[in-house]
Amino acid sequence: MKLKSSTLWILAIALGVAGGVALFETQSTQKQAQQQQQAKLFGFAEADIQQLTLKLGDRTVQLDRRANFQPGQTLWELRLNGGAAEPASDGAVAFLTSLLASSQRDRTIERSPAQLAELGLDRPRAEITMRLKTGQQHRLAIGQAGFDDSFLYALVDPPQPLPGKVSVALIPKDFQLATVDRPLAEWKQPPPPPSPSPSGSVTPSPTAGPTVSPTASPTASPSPTTSPSPAASP
Repeated sequence: MKLKSSTLWILAIALGVAGGVALFETQSTQKQAQQQQQAKLFGFAEADIQQLTLKLGDRTVQLDRRANFQPGQTLWELRLNGGAAEPASDGAVAFLTSLLASSQRDRTIERSPAQLAELGLDRPRAEITMRLKTGQQHRLAIGQAGFDDSFLYALVDPPQPLPGKVSVALIPKDFQLATVDRPLAEWKQPPPPPSPSPSGSVTPSPTAGPTVSPTASPTASPSPTTSPSPAASP
């Protein structure tokens, strides 16, 4: 069966349109993935982080991933203010490392170095230095919250010295919970719950049986005598 030339043209146009739509969707998906990758704060994975150093004012929190991790140990070691190493709270560390590896910037604004004080970035509330397994280092400086309290101003890997125009990232507010607002004690491994003490055997106390009170047997009362009814008078 031969097809008419008009039918062939329609089929060719339909195939061309379908191919164009498929190509557009592929390019759109790739562009979205590229934009999401560019919006990420950092390009490393959570498992790549080997060491974290947090500077919180005059306090320092250093976290090191254990080289020889064994069951029963915490994955991270903690040093507070340069002190001795102790087990860290893996939950607190995981919350921070997850944010560092997966968070995206809401947007980026440009400010001069003199304007950074208005954003709390001349003296950051928290400075995080990350060292990866490859030895590469990254830095995140966290300033104050934005005007609507839904994000934080931050510097992501700021160059030194600062250029005439500085890129300021707007990052999730969760970073404040993970760093600034977390008490130092919460970086430590929580103590194990106390083991229950063995309870002594309880001897049941004897219970007195019910006392049956004697009941008096009822005395039959004499039945009343019925008097004859008077006869009706005629």
